[in-house]
Amino acid sequence: MTGVAVGYGLAELISAIGIPMPPPPGMEEGFTAEIRVTGSVLAGAFLLAFLTTALAGLYPAWKASRLQIIDALRHNV
Repeated sequence: MTGVAVGYGLAELISAIGIPMPPPPGMEEGFTAEIRVTGSVLAGAFLLAFLTTALAGLYPAWKASRLQIIDALRHNV
């Protein structure tokens, strides 16, 4: 949750400063771009991070659950 909050804060800060863009083909003036953050983008970022860490922890947890307690303590696993 902290990462999503920091990312949102940085997006707002960068948008407040502005991102100067060169003129696109066929135009004479450039424009200032900004980062648009929506609720679906925030929810997607949070869900992606949450599911990734949950899935990454499944195999080590399963492997540790298969060990006898005394063996786990003896081998510092």
